[in-house]
Amino acid sequence: MKRTMLWIIAAAAIAVLGVGGYWFWDQRRGQSAQPEILRTAVIERNTIDLTIASSGSVAVHRKLDVAFEFPGAVTAVDVEVGDRVEPGQRLASLERATAEESLRQAQIAVAQAELNLSRLLRPVDSGQVRLAELSIQESLAAMATAKISQQVAQAQAGYDQERARDFASRAADAQQSVLDRLDQFGLPEAYAAPATAAMMEAEGNVGITQLRSDQALQRAQSNWQSAYERYQRSTQTLATLREGADADQVENLELALELARLNVAQAQANLDSTTLRAPIAGIVAVVTVQAGDTAAMGVPVVTLIDDSILYVDLSVDEIDVGAIHEDQPVSVNVDALPDLTIDGVVESIALLPQNAGGVSVYPVRVRLHSAELAAVREGMTANGVIVVGAVEDVLTAPTWAIRTDPATGSTFTYRLAAGGTVQRVDVEIGATTETMTEIISGLEQGATVALVAESRSLFDLQPQR
Repeated sequence: MKRTMLWIIAAAAIAVLGVGGYWFWDQRRGQSAQPEILRTAVIERNTIDLTIASSGSVAVHRKLDVAFEFPGAVTAVDVEVGDRVEPGQRLASLERATAEESLRQAQIAVAQAELNLSRLLRPVDSGQVRLAELSIQESLAAMATAKISQQVAQAQAGYDQERARDFASRAADAQQSVLDRLDQFGLPEAYAAPATAAMMEAEGNVGITQLRSDQALQRAQSNWQSAYERYQRSTQTLATLREGADADQVENLELALELARLNVAQAQANLDSTTLRAPIAGIVAVVTVQAGDTAAMGVPVVTLIDDSILYVDLSVDEIDVGAIHEDQPVSVNVDALPDLTIDGVVESIALLPQNAGGVSVYPVRVRLHSAELAAVREGMTANGVIVVGAVEDVLTAPTWAIRTDPATGSTFTYRLAAGGTVQRVDVEIGATTETMTEIISGLEQGATVALVAESRSLFDLQPQR
């Protein structure tokens, strides 16, 4: 039992001596061996640009869908995808015959309306006045003649009817006399047939005479009515000629002319609409029809992209958006063109946020300014760095030279001392970017800092003093 305890104590002592010896050797090695220096830099006074980095995508100034205003058969398509067009350039056409006919009819209506108005406004002709006066006189004479004819017709009708009734009465008396004589001699009534026929003819003649008399009276009345109507028209015409055009008539004809002209304008617009033209300069992105197709009203036929201005739409965290304002400079890189750096400026900041994975972000539109945008396309992924401020005339060190102690959280760097030795120096830092860090204390201007290749053992986990 004692021997076992001795072996345990001896083993523990050997372990302690071994660990202690390794620690002492490692400390000595650390004091005698200098780490490998990878790069150095001098502490200088600089201005640090404060930036906010964000990502987004390239957007064009606008996209415009162009469609026909009326349906119709497509007769020609003049562009292809990728073509660059100018304002007013023809894109496609529809059948024009129907629209051309409508325009021609509208133009005829304008000509007729102009003629009607010119006739009404034409100066009074003395010959026309004289004709109107003669027409009045002629119609008055015709009315008088018709009145006399009416009176004659009435008198003649009375005379003819009286004669017809007298003849019918005598024919009836003659028939009765014949019947009486036949009855006296006992002869049959059939012998009175001629007398009966004469009586019936005389009675029928009474009705015919009445009908002829009525017709004559109606003709006389109709002649008088026609003459009276001519008299009224002639009187009105003469009054119009003497007084000039009536204001209401002129206004009505002027309105009719204006309406006819509006119809011409509409018909011309409809004809023009059969040709689809580019409203803006840009690039043809989509063509949906070909010759022979039927285009529907309002359905896009061509889509144009206005690439005269390019933007990058960034999404900025709500924490950072307060530091952004319009006209701030932005440096943009496009993933598809890694060697191209594009200058830009903040053009607008959205008032309402969007939700991105549970985080509120604000869309920020950056307008690009560069002569090298030909290869940039809509939808490309882009990264923007917005300059939101600057810290001027401060001591700066490269950000790669600043380290953080994992045990204490303090910041330090390695300073290159005289003789080429490297010393660890605790520093207080301020503003930091990806490339430059402000040194508040711990180093002076002109000092040299180094990036070293560090090697650590299990004992290096303790902070260095």
